[in-house]
Amino acid sequence: MDTRAGMLEDGTDRAPSGMLEDGTDRAPSQAAPIAFSDEFNKRFTTKSATSGGSAAASTQKIKEEAKLTIEGLSKDVLKASYEIHEMLKKVRPEETFKDVPQHWDDMPANTPFRQLMCNARLFFTQIERIQNRSLWGGFQIKKKDMEVRNGHQNNERKLFHGACHTTIDKINGLGFNRSYAGKNAALYGDGTYFAVKANYSASDTYSKPDPQGQKYLYLCRVLTGDFTTGKPGMKVPPPKSTTTIQLYDSVTDGVSPPSMFIIFHDNQAYPEYLITFK
Repeated sequence: MDTRAGMLEDGTDRAPSGMLEDGTDRAPSQAAPIAFSDEFNKRFTTKSATSGGSAAASTQKIKEEAKLTIEGLSKDVLKASYEIHEMLKKVRPEETFKDVPQHWDDMPANTPFRQLMCNARLFFTQIERIQNRSLWGGFQIKKKDMEVRNGHQNNERKLFHGACHTTIDKINGLGFNRSYAGKNAALYGDGTYFAVKANYSASDTYSKPDPQGQKYLYLCRVLTGDFTTGKPGMKVPPPKSTTTIQLYDSVTDGVSPPSMFIIFHDNQAYPEYLITFK
C-alpha cells in the first residue's frame, strides 16, 4: 500500500511533516487508493489502525476502490502505516482464495479462448482447462500487489507459450518455473517468453512434436504490468528510472506493439488452457 509519504534512503516510509501551533510535528493527511472487494473493505474498516496513538484512519469507497486517509502526528502515522501493512499481509491471501470456485463449470462455446484462437491456422485435437488452486492463488496475490504498486489495473494479458511434451506435467502442477519453461530463447533476457500470436509459439522451435507428432501450446494469463524493451543477459527487468529501485514488471522485444513479453517471476503467469494440436 502506498501512503504517498515518500521513502527514506533505507527504504522505510517517511511522512512529510509540518508544524502545529504548539510547535509539535504533525504529518499532513495521507491518502492512497486501494482496490478491495466489499467484504475486504468491511473487514478492514472494522479493525483499529493504531493502539494508543493519535493517528486516525478513515475510508471512503469510490466505485471499485477504497481510499484510505491517515491523519495525525508523524510517528503515529508511521505506526499506523506499518500496522495496516501487516493487516493486509494477513487478510489478502484469505480474500484471494474466496475468488476460487468450489467447482469448475463446463466451458461454453464462446469462451475468450475460442475467440483468441479463431485466427490460428492449427489443427486442434484437444483443449483442456487447467484448474490449479495453488497456482491461481499465487497469481491473484501477485496481480493485486501489482495493481497497488502500479496504480492501475491494466496489468494482465492473454498470451501464448509453446511447450515440449516433457514439461507439460511440470507446468500444469508447478507453473512456469524458469528452469524448464525458459529454455528456448534468451534474446531479450533470461526469463519465460510469451507470444501475442499463437502461430509464433506453435512453431517447432518452441512447441516440439512428441513421438506421436502431437504438439502443445498454452493460452495463459500473464501479468505484463509496466514493461520496457529487454536485452540479452537480463536476470530481472531494469529499474523504471535512475532515481528508484522499483523495477519494470516485464520486458518485450521492442516492437510497437510488442509481439512477445518476457517475465522473470513465476507467479506472473497462469497456464489457463492447454491446447494439443498437430
